[in-house]
Amino acid sequence: MPLTNYIVTGHTGEAHITADDVRTFNAYTLGTADYVIKSNDVLALSIINNHTVRLGSGDILMQGIHARIPHGYTEQIDLSLGTAGYNRIDLIVARYENTGTIEKVTFEVLEGDSTAGEPEAPTPQTGDILHGDVAHEMPLYKVTFDGNVITGAEPLY
Repeated sequence: MPLTNYIVTGHTGEAHITADDVRTFNAYTLGTADYVIKSNDVLALSIINNHTVRLGSGDILMQGIHARIPHGYTEQIDLSLGTAGYNRIDLIVARYENTGTIEKVTFEVLEGDSTAGEPEAPTPQTGDILHGDVAHEMPLYKVTFDGNVITGAEPLY
């Protein structure tokens, strides 16, 4: 059925604004890359113990998709314990998924491989959401382990 009214931000008498309308506007006005917005706690990472970190409140813009941890809330992320004598790098990511009917963003850990030598960070999944890809991971933090101890958490944004 052809469109008869192309307005997005006007009153039409029926629901007509889609997530794609807002995503496209955000992306082509603010930028098509992945951004952490300077709001609230700016998703500050706190190390709770050697297998738990916490993200503070904040907002991201992921290829036009706005996702957030609201002010006053945090997101706890559990990591696998490290192994004595081995090194590892994990990534904390914002993961976008689209099942075809539901879109969501979650905060997840990508666990790296343990090695006695110099560890490498895992590779996040990249996708072009604006052109229909159904998955994309935005790296937020690199967490390094020396044995079973977290020795650093570096922002990647």
